[in-house]
Amino acid sequence: MRMPSPPRKQKKKVKPATAAIVPDGWFTKEEAAASIDRNTKTVERIARKGEVPTQYIANRGTRSITIYERERFLEYFKEYTETPRPLPPPADALVATARPAASRKPPPMLALVPDSKWRFYSIPEASALTGLSERFLKLAAMMHPELVVKDGRHYKFKPGALDKLSALL
Repeated sequence: MRMPSPPRKQKKKVKPATAAIVPDGWFTKEEAAASIDRNTKTVERIARKGEVPTQYIANRGTRSITIYERERFLEYFKEYTETPRPLPPPADALVATARPAASRKPPPMLALVPDSKWRFYSIPEASALTGLSERFLKLAAMMHPELVVKDGRHYKFKPGALDKLSALL
């Protein structure tokens, strides 16, 4: 028969101080959120802007608690909510200000480049030649794989592909 082992010593469990002492005139994050009827993420965003003074209180056994100055916090939130935000323009205004497609400036002619029919061009080189953005050329390369060769992770336009691309525009 086996002898029972002696009882193990129990470790003392340290209770974390759940109610840290918050000085008068300061909010915890949860109190600040409740006072403005928003969630704690909003309080964090306001604090991240640096508009409200913050401090940290050591909380034994857990993370420190962030506290916010009550008056400055409420004052900032009042300013924030009372400041008028610019409204988006009505849909009619967007249509009226949009340029018609025909008024776009066409890319420069590639016929002036003598070796465009014989050379492979990387996206930055093609951008410098055509005047089109690198992002546009990369999207064009992905949409028209017949115009490019993939060199590792990079696209290279085939000889004559830039002429075909300018014809597509």
